[in-house]
Amino acid sequence: MLRETLEYLDPQPGDTMVDVTLGSGGHAGRIAEKIGPSGHLIGLDLDPEAIGRCRSISTGWPCRVNLVQAPSDELERVLRDLDIEKVDGILADLGVSSPQIDQGSRGFSFQKAGPLDMRMDPDAPLSAAGFLASASEQEIRDILRKYGEELRAHAIAKAIARERNLGPIETTDHLTRVILSCFPDGRGLERFIQPPVPSRRCASWSTGSWNVSRCSSRPFPAAWRRGEEWSSWPITAWKTAW
Repeated sequence: MLRETLEYLDPQPGDTMVDVTLGSGGHAGRIAEKIGPSGHLIGLDLDPEAIGRCRSISTGWPCRVNLVQAPSDELERVLRDLDIEKVDGILADLGVSSPQIDQGSRGFSFQKAGPLDMRMDPDAPLSAAGFLASASEQEIRDILRKYGEELRAHAIAKAIARERNLGPIETTDHLTRVILSCFPDGRGLERFIQPPVPSRRCASWSTGSWNVSRCSSRPFPAAWRRGEEWSSWPITAWKTAW
């Protein structure tokens, strides 16, 4: 969707553009080429590995670049810290990135065995394993329902609570086995075999005068250009507020 994203954002020489989900820097790099030496690109990502990758390649980008390790919902603070009052476009490609899925050690993929981590920021205090060990059954059920829209949230939360009484759930394959036990007939299992994670994802963020919330079983891009409404591709749920 790179071509469609660039067509909609239409970055011009001298523009100030923001990518709040840098990832591997593919979109950001192309935007940098479009805005040129007089442009300014601000990139955010919560994952320090993503910031490191982009720092190494951004030396070849022709524009002024600021890369910040921060979640997308801190965009307002980041812009304030950089003394930027307005921007010409914002790009958000929310979801888990390929490098995170490819590394079993990050704990995002149910297709690769690894520690049950799932932290975008590895320095964050609570891993997925820690959450499952400390959260109540009701908390787990509520999160699956609210953020994953999971129809079998009650059964999955109960299975997790039962399993952790026997021992800690600390690996992705262990959690996968627990979840699959709730689908003995295989019905509804297709939601769990769509990469990258064994659940649907929900992402939401807001900055100042607007916010966007979406839930989707696949990654989704969203693009906004000053003076226009949000533009996006097909998604499961979509809400904007101005």
